[in-house]
Amino acid sequence: MLALSPLLWISGLALILLGTVLVLLGALKLSRGRARVGGVLFVGPVPVVFGSDEQVAKWALILGLIVLALTLILFTLLPNFLP
Repeated sequence: MLALSPLLWISGLALILLGTVLVLLGALKLSRGRARVGGVLFVGPVPVVFGSDEQVAKWALILGLIVLALTLILFTLLPNFLP
């Protein structure tokens, strides 16, 4: 297994945090206070969906199920390609 340096880990996490903050600020600026938010929290393999209205929650559920399906497919197929 490859060991990554702590600097690489910290840099990656900082970029993810920065990207999240920039997306949030951009969404708030464009919405002018009318933001509709939603999200998916995975508890094990089960997606827990939340949203500020029904349409956002529906799209979050659809995206969560797609991510769940891709995860299951990749974890099923990927070990067959690794040495």
